[in-house]
Amino acid sequence: MIAQSRIAAFRLALCCCLLGGALSAASGPDVGFAGNRFRTERQLRKVMRLQWPGGRFDRDTLLAGLARIEEFYRRQGFPDYSAAHRLRTDTTQAVVAVDVTIAEGGRYLVSAVEFAGNTRLADTTLGRAVRTRPGGPYDPAALGQDDFELMLLYADYGMIYAETGHHAEIGGDRSVRVTFQIREGDPVRIGRIAVEGNRTVGNTAVLRELTVSGGDLFSNRELEKSRAQLMATDLFRQVEIEPGSLQPDGRLIDLSVRVRERPRRRFETGFGYGSGDAFRVTTRWADRNLDGSGGSADLSGQVAFQLWSRVKLVRGLAQAGMRLPWTLGQRWPLQARAYYDDIRPAYTDYRLQTVGGLVRSDRSLGRYLSLATTWRQEWLKLSPGWSGQERTADTMGYRGHRAVAVLAGYERTLDPVNPVRGLRGELETEYSGGLLGGIDTYQRLNLTATMMAGSAARPAALAARVRLGIIGDWSRRHAVPVYQKYVLGGPTSLRGFALGRVGPVDAAGYPLGGDKMAMVNLEFRLRVHRNWRLVLFGDAGFVSNGSFGAVSLGQAVGSPGWGARYLLPFGAARLDLAAPWSRADHLRDWRVVVAWGEAF
Repeated sequence: MIAQSRIAAFRLALCCCLLGGALSAASGPDVGFAGNRFRTERQLRKVMRLQWPGGRFDRDTLLAGLARIEEFYRRQGFPDYSAAHRLRTDTTQAVVAVDVTIAEGGRYLVSAVEFAGNTRLADTTLGRAVRTRPGGPYDPAALGQDDFELMLLYADYGMIYAETGHHAEIGGDRSVRVTFQIREGDPVRIGRIAVEGNRTVGNTAVLRELTVSGGDLFSNRELEKSRAQLMATDLFRQVEIEPGSLQPDGRLIDLSVRVRERPRRRFETGFGYGSGDAFRVTTRWADRNLDGSGGSADLSGQVAFQLWSRVKLVRGLAQAGMRLPWTLGQRWPLQARAYYDDIRPAYTDYRLQTVGGLVRSDRSLGRYLSLATTWRQEWLKLSPGWSGQERTADTMGYRGHRAVAVLAGYERTLDPVNPVRGLRGELETEYSGGLLGGIDTYQRLNLTATMMAGSAARPAALAARVRLGIIGDWSRRHAVPVYQKYVLGGPTSLRGFALGRVGPVDAAGYPLGGDKMAMVNLEFRLRVHRNWRLVLFGDAGFVSNGSFGAVSLGQAVGSPGWGARYLLPFGAARLDLAAPWSRADHLRDWRVVVAWGEAF
């Protein structure tokens, strides 16, 4: 009964929010239309996007909306469009309605698009650069933009002297034949490249990030790509790459690369809270530029603890690392890291201490594909029941663990920090022990796919993530250690459950982990302000040690909920409320998740 009342209250609150938003959007003078045939009144109101300040008539707001309708009609091929409006007032002379009378005129469509004067670039290449297409609406304003796009295209092929223009021939049936007239000119190549503004970063570290060199064809696109790669090094506050003067023969153009460096060394400290490890204190010192080569080094530490009944250390981490952006003269980032990690999970009674190091190599396989290979050497010490001992002595000594992991990734998102639309995928394979030696022998396969369907123009978006994992020893001679098995629950998996509490447990209720895992996360995200989002979500998943034949959906648990996001340039602050859903008709107590960054 209590669960049903909670569900009813949740539905009522959601309906009130939606109804309140609808009433707010409908406030202000009504706008009606006459003479429109191409689009309905409802569609034209969406085009106007009127938001009356304070719910009252405002002339500037109306004129801006009417201008948006005129621009819309002209883009759709109605060059003769015109409109008039009339205001209706009440007894107090307050405007209560606006009547808009539209004269659409005839619609003009493009019958053909032709190119004249081009010899170095084919018509098909030029056709992909322009917005005007056969069968589409005739928009005179778009033709000017098409001229500009053609000039940019020619500049990408080194022809910076190219000139473009257009001619429109209108037939009696309102068909329009568009001809783009082109003078290509001679191609220009890159001459000298000068680097300015660098104080500690060497010229070599700057020039190797450029995708062009002396003698290459001049290309605006490659200059922009070079600028992006220089900014991605994190060595510079500002990068400008501009063409300089032409050399006397007119066939070579010099480039000027002006940079403004970031401070070489930085120190950061922070304090935060997360539902997984409670309170966190982090510190980091880094040198961005070792000996002018662009390599970096850092020292960092983290302490996490709980304060509910007494101070309890949950995790202590210290690590040191070094990264080289280029290896053997190739763009092949290589990093090495050493660390000490002391984990004492709040949901178990074991302590895992790890001393280790890793070497990781990253390789780009294209615009969206990447491959990372990691070799890891660790020494682990597991102490079960350590908190009940008189002294926190370890119950076993350090034992060696070696593993090699290969991670293939695909990422195509417009904004990797606060993504709205895109696709991500990861396939990870790990081999431990066996031929490598060490105490643990197992093989692991993880698959993660994330999809985000939305756009900056629409307030609503959908996001989904699927995770699958299996771990075991193919020879069936070795058991997987408990600290390597899968568990679910926490801020980035099943949000209605405590960290690591989903999965097989022992007699005392402590998680044992499983060798098979599956999880699905779904989110409906609604933008209510420029930086605010409301989210409805559902998480479901299971962890199992059974055979594939014994695995069923009946083992899955879920947690529906809702939350809020506040977006910042470096991430999202997140507040989620979720409830464990152990049965379809039973909701337990709500769990609050406070974290930084999206759940997936």
